[in-house]
Amino acid sequence: MKKILPPLLVLFFSMVFPPAQGHAQQAAPPDNSAPASITKYEDIISNDYSIGIQGGYGDKVWDNDHFRLNTALLQPYFTIPLTNVIMKDWITRGVLEYKLEVPLGLITTLDDHGMAGLSPLGFRYDFTGLRDRLVPYASASFGMVYLDVPHEVQGTRYNFIINAAIGAQYFITGKWTIGAECRFLHLSNAGIKEPNRGQNYLMGLVQIGRYF
Repeated sequence: MKKILPPLLVLFFSMVFPPAQGHAQQAAPPDNSAPASITKYEDIISNDYSIGIQGGYGDKVWDNDHFRLNTALLQPYFTIPLTNVIMKDWITRGVLEYKLEVPLGLITTLDDHGMAGLSPLGFRYDFTGLRDRLVPYASASFGMVYLDVPHEVQGTRYNFIINAAIGAQYFITGKWTIGAECRFLHLSNAGIKEPNRGQNYLMGLVQIGRYF
């Protein structure tokens, strides 16, 4: 019995008090492959809608005729997110938004004629990879516009409008933003009636907006 007792005691204590393994095991390496967490401003862009207004001036370009149609533009807009933050591990990390624009223009070089329209098919992609208040973006839109110019300038009053822009917005507070963009704007009646000069503009715009 005396020969059996010591091994039994050793077995008992080894089961009740197992040896500490904290120092024997190495800590698991951090998982560097996990995507970066969502920032405050990414959360706002991907969950809230925004309204704002853009204003600026554009010069007619790439046109050899004598009609100068420089235009002052005032453009309310509305955005709503279509995705959460996507491409989280890429430099193109960002959020895709739907954007509606209401272009209102005053043609300053043609007896103050004007234009007014609606661009209901628009998208803006916000590049949030900087993970900061500054958010670059690219946008494009398509719609219709009423162009109040003489028929010798453009054969129809109703025209299609196509926009493409690059810019950036900056969060001055948690909800308010300011920004600036460079925009290419094209007006055309798609050859429905001549003349169809295809008005092209390069525009510089500034903006203020708020997320809700």
